[in-house]
Amino acid sequence: MADRLTDTGFSARPPSQGQPVTQALPDPTLSVSGVTQHRYTATVSITDLSMGLLPVYPRPTRIQRLDSSWFYDNSSGLVYSPRSSSTGKQYSFDYLHTDYNPGALRNAKALPADDPIQKLDTEVPAQPFVSTQVDKLIAGKTTPYDKVLAIYTYFSSANGFKYALSTKTGSSGSDIEDFLTNKQGYCEQYAAAMAWMVRTAHIPARVAFGFTSAPATRARRTR
Repeated sequence: MADRLTDTGFSARPPSQGQPVTQALPDPTLSVSGVTQHRYTATVSITDLSMGLLPVYPRPTRIQRLDSSWFYDNSSGLVYSPRSSSTGKQYSFDYLHTDYNPGALRNAKALPADDPIQKLDTEVPAQPFVSTQVDKLIAGKTTPYDKVLAIYTYFSSANGFKYALSTKTGSSGSDIEDFLTNKQGYCEQYAAAMAWMVRTAHIPARVAFGFTSAPATRARRTR
C-alpha cells in the first residue's frame, strides 16, 4: 500500500501501528444500507517469497497459524514482521468480502478535515497542470463518489488514453504531466495518476499493490 506522494510518485510508508496477529483484530463489520458482506476463509502456502510482508485480503477478522512476531496494521491493511520472513509460511485467515452499491457510495459522508486519514492521504505536491485538469473534471459534482467517478471515467479510450508497456517522453519536467498529456502507459501509471488526481480533489487515496496467482503464492478460498 503506497500512501506517500512526492514529485517522483507514490511510495510506501513502513507500517508502524500494528498489533500482534495473535490478538483479536478490529471488527470490520459494516451495518449500512447498500453494503453487503460475505465471510470467507483463505488458506495460504508460500513456497518462494522472502519478505517481511504476507498476502492477506482486506477486512480480515481472524488470522491463524502465525506467531506474535507478525503484526496487523489496521490503517494500511498490512500483515508484516520486523524480524520474520514469509518464506515457507502456511497460514489461514477469515475475512469479510465487502460490496458497495452506488447509492451507498454516493451517500457516504466525507471525512472530517482533522481526521488522520483525511490529512495523510490527501497530501499532494504542488502541480498546477493536475489541479487544472481535476477542477474541470469535478466541476458541478457534489459528492466524493461522483468526483471520483468523473476522474475514473476520464481515463478511457474515449478520451484518448491507451494501455502500453512503454511510455512516451515529454518535455514538461513532470512525469505525471507527461503521462496525462501523452495518455499512454501501463497499470501502475494509471493507478498512480488517478490516486494523485483524487487526492487533488481533497479525497483520500492510496495506491494498492497485490499478488498475482503465480506459483510462489497460492491461496485457497472457501465461503
